[in-house]
Amino acid sequence: MKKFKEFLTENGVNLLEMRFLPALDKMGKICHLYLNRDHVIFLHNLFNGDGVQSIAQFRKEALFDDYRISSQNEDCISFAVDVSLLHRALRRIVSICTEFLNISISKYGDLHIQISTTLITLGAEFQTLLVLGERADAPSEDRNLSAQTRSARTILRGDAQSVEVSVKHFGKRLQCQLGKPNYAFYGIAPQGTGACWTVIFQFFIPGSHKMDKSISLHCILPVRDQGSG
Repeated sequence: MKKFKEFLTENGVNLLEMRFLPALDKMGKICHLYLNRDHVIFLHNLFNGDGVQSIAQFRKEALFDDYRISSQNEDCISFAVDVSLLHRALRRIVSICTEFLNISISKYGDLHIQISTTLITLGAEFQTLLVLGERADAPSEDRNLSAQTRSARTILRGDAQSVEVSVKHFGKRLQCQLGKPNYAFYGIAPQGTGACWTVIFQFFIPGSHKMDKSISLHCILPVRDQGSG
């Protein structure tokens, strides 16, 4: 029996969809995909002596956040893939992952951003950020878990809050970075007060590391759903 489960990271999607799959498609329509415990390898013309052979190898961490593989062949799996179809499917998945994203903030100083569908999960995580207010230490048993699993466990413990926001609104929030703030503080309003995700930007007095109290900039994003925590 062969089993393979994985969650593509944002970096993994960018590497494949924007860079490697377009190049591999030019090498030939069909290639072999070889998977083992540590690597994902794309092979062109491996069994054909004619033409150019190409090998693209990725360590699992370069593409995936949660990577699990098992087979009776020493946990190795190989199969042929149509590169153009794979590229098209990945573009389609990325295009439908653009409506809502989940944001969680923990007492450990972790900011976790994730977009999910039934086929793919993309995420980014920022750890050990400065926490204003109540702070807690992350349990040691969580250290070797995936970002997705850690985030879910933290929410269940009540040590994090989670909300869903519109990707469109999130994109507009990013435009505030054009103001070149020195700091950005993120927070989720508690339930019962009109839940929202708030970003407060702060600026330094030019030539110093002192806060410029004469400038104020903040964004409030409405949320679709208030998660646990």
